[in-house]
Amino acid sequence: MNRKVVSRRWGSRLAALACVIGVLFMGACSPTSAAPTPSATAQSSTSERPANTKKLADSFTAYAQQVLDMAHSNNVDQTQIDILNKAIQTGHISPGEYETVWSNFKQCVIDKGNVEPLLIKYTNGMYHPSSFHADDPAKGEKFRVDSADCQFKFAAYVDAVYSVQQDNPNLYEDPSVGIVDCLHRHNLVAKDYTANDFDREKSQNNWEFTFDRNNPDVRACMVANGLFGVDAQQDTFHDVG
Repeated sequence: MNRKVVSRRWGSRLAALACVIGVLFMGACSPTSAAPTPSATAQSSTSERPANTKKLADSFTAYAQQVLDMAHSNNVDQTQIDILNKAIQTGHISPGEYETVWSNFKQCVIDKGNVEPLLIKYTNGMYHPSSFHADDPAKGEKFRVDSADCQFKFAAYVDAVYSVQQDNPNLYEDPSVGIVDCLHRHNLVAKDYTANDFDREKSQNNWEFTFDRNNPDVRACMVANGLFGVDAQQDTFHDVG
C-alpha cells in the first residue's frame, strides 16, 4: 500500500506564520529557522555561541500587537482579530477563546469537504494538528492545503500569542532558548543545562536527550516554543482518506 505521510514541523510561531502564509505548505519550515536568541542566563557550556537577550517583543501586549498587525494584513477571520484586540487590552487570552479558534479551524476543514482534523492537546492547554496519512494522494493533498488555509485564517495568530502566554513568558525568539527556559521553570532539566546543550543533543541522529523527551510537560514546552520534530505524539498519524 502506497501511503503518503505528512508531518507538521515548524519553527517559532512567527517564523512559521511568515513561511506558511507564503507557500501553504506544512513541513516547509525548519524547526530551527528563527533567528538565534539565546537567553542571557543560558550561558554556553560549549562556547558555540554567546549569550543573547533578543526577544520577540518587549512585552506580551507588544507581541500581541505585532501579531495583530500581521493578522490585519491577511485574510483572517474576525474572531481572531477580536481575541487579539482583547488580549492587548487585558494582557491575556482565555482557554475558552483558545478553544474557540481551534473549533473554528476544525469546522473550516470539514466545510471544505475533508474529514475532521485530529488535534493533539498538551499539558499546557495548547493544541497542534496531528501528522496525517492518506492512501489517496489527491485527498491527502487537498487535506494539507485546506488545513493550512483554515489554520491561518481561523487559529494561527491567536495560537502564536497563546503560546508565549502559556510557556514562553520571557518571549524568547530562539525556540531552543525558549524550550530550555521552559524546562528550567518546570524543573525538568538540571540547573546547568543550556540551550547549547539542547541544540547539540537535538543535532544527533537519534535525538537522544539527557532528559525524558516523552515527558508530557517536556513535549508541552517544545510545542509552546514551536518545535514538534521530537514530539513522541507525532507518531500519531491521522487517516484522512
